[in-house]
Amino acid sequence: MKVLVVDDNIAIQEILKDILIEEGHVVRIAGSISEAVDQILEFEPNAILLDSIVNDEDGLQILSHAHEKNPDLSLDTVLIKSLNEEAPQDSTFIKAVVNKPFKSTDIAAALNVLVSKKEEEKAQEARNKRKKSNNFLSRIKRGSQEKKEPQIEVDESAVVAEYIAAEGPMYGRSYVFFEKEPVNIRGFVNIFSPKDYS
Repeated sequence: MKVLVVDDNIAIQEILKDILIEEGHVVRIAGSISEAVDQILEFEPNAILLDSIVNDEDGLQILSHAHEKNPDLSLDTVLIKSLNEEAPQDSTFIKAVVNKPFKSTDIAAALNVLVSKKEEEKAQEARNKRKKSNNFLSRIKRGSQEKKEPQIEVDESAVVAEYIAAEGPMYGRSYVFFEKEPVNIRGFVNIFSPKDYS
């Protein structure tokens, strides 16, 4: 997963980078609001680890600036904040919150929450698409049932009686005509007489 770390503290940047690389993620780092917006637009991360305060400014403004420049971007964010700060409840971009001081397991757990939410969203989209396609298929089936051609009824007992009464083999209802060498099959079939088995 591509992860952007946004923090003005170089030590925390390095710690987060090491944790994320160890987890197998591709990592980029931004240390300011303008740099973070540029990185989001260029790198298009799957997740953003965002410090709540970047260079004494509200870190959340990064998300609104990036969203203004490209509304189609996914800005799934893990907010990193101090214990005494309140996490904003009105931001749709924040999917998880980690309090400082944090452990590597806290970061991994927050990213797992983010990934599971994304997977649930994809599953819901797939269910919605399936419903739409099922509706389409049911309309097609209904239409084909209305336009069905009449079925020809075959009296199987009459076919059997005709077969028994025949002097030689009957080929009319057989796959024999589709064989590459029907002459050989006719020769084999002529060995048997239906009268011998009645």
